[in-house]
Amino acid sequence: MWDSSAVAEGFYYPYLVVEGNTYYADAPVRVLRSFNDSTPPILGINSPQSGYRFVNQMQVAGHAVDMTRVATVEVMLDGALIHTLRPNLFNKEVRDLYPAYPNASSSLFNQFIDLSSVAIGVHTVRIVAYDAAGNSTEQSFAVEKVAGDATADVTFAVPNDPAITVPLSGVTTSDPGRFRLTKASVSKKGELLISMVGAGSGLCSVALSVGKTPKVSSHTVDSYLFSSAKVNLTAKKIGIDPKAGKIYLLGARTCSNTQYNSSSAVLLRYQTRKGALKTRKAVAAALKKRFVAMRASRG
Repeated sequence: MWDSSAVAEGFYYPYLVVEGNTYYADAPVRVLRSFNDSTPPILGINSPQSGYRFVNQMQVAGHAVDMTRVATVEVMLDGALIHTLRPNLFNKEVRDLYPAYPNASSSLFNQFIDLSSVAIGVHTVRIVAYDAAGNSTEQSFAVEKVAGDATADVTFAVPNDPAITVPLSGVTTSDPGRFRLTKASVSKKGELLISMVGAGSGLCSVALSVGKTPKVSSHTVDSYLFSSAKVNLTAKKIGIDPKAGKIYLLGARTCSNTQYNSSSAVLLRYQTRKGALKTRKAVAAALKKRFVAMRASRG
């Protein structure tokens, strides 16, 4: 739920950013402190028109716009409802004709309705557009089902406008700086000390893992969000047996702006202690257990 109480009245374009990819809503949301919608939608029909002839398929095409939102368009034949639809196609002419209407860019509809079971002869088609407040606008036409010589289908021009870049307000694109692990060591007391720079903000996460080489991760520790450029994490009661060989701590930074993704590795230095952990898997499990507890204690 979006609490719009703190924003000014106007049109807002909702969008979702997932790992650097942006997904936009079909139409903007209008914020108003008070609004009494008594204005019916605008309905334009390109097909059918009076005198339209069809064999089995009737083309229903046109546009519907409203200052709030078009809820549905109903198509009736001889008083019976035969189809419902919602405008969802782009039409440049309509967009340019109604620039103040929030859904003008997706106001076109163009569908074919199967009327093969309808008797040959003249019929009445009524098309009604409803807005979200229940206001409606309708148009009626006399059409004819024929055995041949049907009316040609209506076609619409392919949009040829250049692409428009929409700025992402509220999403930082500032460079969080070079990411690197600067220290990873285990003391005689079993305290693990990790320092890193360029961890970024809440829009960047850092995944930690351990491995036998600086480039190949064998066991994941966990993934963390950091709100400062430098962090020091302390995990107690962790020991590493030197007989296990060299063990590296690997960090991978992932940001909403993918150009700032980065990775770093540092040798995990240690001193022998009683009750040491002898495998990389055991090291990863101990680190994860400690970091989860520490993250919970920090809220």
